Amino acid sequence: MTTSTKGKKQEKLPNWVQHMQTYNPALKIFRRANGGYMFRDTSRTLEVLSIHAELQTSKEYCSNPYYRAITKKENIPTPPWVPLLPGYCVIGKLCGQYIRLEIQSNNGEHLIYSWEIYENVEMSELIYSGANSDFFKGEKLLKKVSVISQPPIICHGIEIKEPGMQLTPEATLALAVEYEALKKLEDTSQKDQELLNNWIQKTLEETNIGSTIFVSTDQYLTSIYTQPCLTYHNLDLSKKKLDVHRIGHNLQIKIKCKICQGITEYSNESPNAQFSSLAAGAGLVGGVNRQQLQTIFSIIGITAQSSKGHYHNKQNEYLEKINDEAEISAQIALTKAIAHIKAKGERILPTSFDCSWSHCRNANQASGELIYQGNLDGYDHKPVIAFATAEKPRKLKKRNGQEYEVFHGNHEKTSRQMEHAILLRIIEKIVPVLEAAEVLLDIGVDGDLNSNKTLNNIPCVSKVYADLKHIGKNIRAKIAKSSMWKEYENTIMTYYNSCVYAASGRKLDENKITVSDAELEKVQIDGLVAHLSDDHSLCWDEVCWRKENPDIQLKAPHLKEYTSNQREKFRQFLKECFYIPTKQSLITHIKTSYNEAFNRVKLCFQDKKIDY
Repeated sequence: MTTSTKGKKQEKLPNWVQHMQTYNPALKIFRRANGGYMFRDTSRTLEVLSIHAELQTSKEYCSNPYYRAITKKENIPTPPWVPLLPGYCVIGKLCGQYIRLEIQSNNGEHLIYSWEIYENVEMSELIYSGANSDFFKGEKLLKKVSVISQPPIICHGIEIKEPGMQLTPEATLALAVEYEALKKLEDTSQKDQELLNNWIQKTLEETNIGSTIFVSTDQYLTSIYTQPCLTYHNLDLSKKKLDVHRIGHNLQIKIKCKICQGITEYSNESPNAQFSSLAAGAGLVGGVNRQQLQTIFSIIGITAQSSKGHYHNKQNEYLEKINDEAEISAQIALTKAIAHIKAKGERILPTSFDCSWSHCRNANQASGELIYQGNLDGYDHKPVIAFATAEKPRKLKKRNGQEYEVFHGNHEKTSRQMEHAILLRIIEKIVPVLEAAEVLLDIGVDGDLNSNKTLNNIPCVSKVYADLKHIGKNIRAKIAKSSMWKEYENTIMTYYNSCVYAASGRKLDENKITVSDAELEKVQIDGLVAHLSDDHSLCWDEVCWRKENPDIQLKAPHLKEYTSNQREKFRQFLKECFYIPTKQSLITHIKTSYNEAFNRVKLCFQDKKIDY
């Protein structure tokens, strides 16, 4: 937006003036004699009061409703008296602040002059306001705005004040010497600047330090290279020797003065805060791995970063503390879980176990956790009550073929036995606590773990529940291998799963009798054979609709046309497929899905193909 007059060049209005005109059309713009701008709010209604009935020529504006308009530039022999009317409002800018001046009335008897000072052009952030019966005094108002808008000026720890400061003769002499020295330096400043630029460029090329700090590397090096020698106060760059090293995010600079041979060291890190350690910790807290963190840093301009070994060594510094805190948290959760079931008069602790490891062949590491399947006060999730890890030792070969161990580990056997080892370590942790509290353990495991070998001989384990998803996967694999019964796969699995869901539902319903494992096995095998033979006397109401609706036709494939011998073969085939080890059960609400979800959270911190 611009203003123009005939024969004159167009002049662009200030941004704040354009903003005011755009968002408030009622503001009328005026150009002041000093070149500044101000607005009058035309939306306000002007009022004429009874005190304006007679012209008053007194200069006491606290009681006079007229103001004598005296201008310096215009030659007016008799300045006019202007009535001061309530509702008159002007807006302007002074010392970087936005000011609203308004004339108001006090019950029509006296005039009130109010002013408001704002921080922003939208005039929404009020920082000062006032009102009195005295007319606007320019000196007073300017002083208030100046105090608000101008912070104290501090230079080298000394506040700059208008009266100045008194110096002793010795201080005056020292100041004169310093002044003469600065005058000499001005002559060589251009030469030093060129030398400084060359040194910075050479440092960036030779050391390959990249961008290792959150400020411009050029600016950082400039501020360091121009520092005077602490002993001789040498500022001559040609009489300094530089040495720069980068380790991770740490930049170490040594400057040697060739005059006094003194060495000054600088670093972008403080002794108690190493950026490399903080970055490794940020990856743990933020749930990102090293590659993701590198991408994040690259986007914000940090191109020189820690190597893989350096990054993981820094993360390893947090490992012991994290493990200690996790152990304490798990022990607290176990104690609360035992207290919770005892308060309900129960003695069995329902839990689930699963393991998370690398999906590559011969995984080097794995971790597993035991999760309490109840709801505890103060937890918004199923709490982990115990955990353990298994790690193989790591060995490297030298050029001469000799092996040496770089990590000892705690698991010497194959990767397939890692899950058994982790489960045993967890049981060893919690058995003393369970025995002291006289509590037994119900544990749900997935079908990949042959828990019968691991858990059968542990007295505190009451029942082992196999996860239906993994059991179903194994059953489907067995059916797929049978050429005779392969086409019955979907029919068998639908009936099998329906029986498990129905039995688990009856266990949770207090009004129904809980089904035993033997009864479940009978209905899954004998009931299915009879069901496919169109005999539904053994079927459960929740599983078979034809029991209540005999008009429904039995869907193929079925056994209606088969002989007794063929049906017996089918029965034996089902018995082999549905076999469950002793002490295991499917009738439960315990699910390993909580463990699988927890393991997915782990993978936010580390990719499956990378060691933990």
